[in-house]
Amino acid sequence: MDPMMESAKSTTQPVLTGHKVVDAEGEKLGVIDDVLFDAETNEAVWAVVKRGLLRPKPTVVPLTRAFRTDEGDIVVAFDKRTVASAPHLGADHVMSHDTEEALLAHYGV
Repeated sequence: MDPMMESAKSTTQPVLTGHKVVDAEGEKLGVIDDVLFDAETNEAVWAVVKRGLLRPKPTVVPLTRAFRTDEGDIVVAFDKRTVASAPHLGADHVMSHDTEEALLAHYGV
């Protein structure tokens, strides 16, 4: 996977932003704020998910094995605890090689 990720805001891919993200048990994890694409394949690889109500924290979740329900929710393969303890991106949603490596190790993908 190419460590250089592009924001969904600069692509023509289908929009996932604004969709609710849930785990396999249906527990809400947050709402997609941005999607990061692989620069070589233009494939959606990571979702930047806003978690929390008062001070939403952007958390990055892999879209590996994710799917959209008939209701439009995005179901990811990771539980709430795993997502909550993931390394965070900065407000600009730029992913460095080191951050990507840390996230890959955290999620085991």
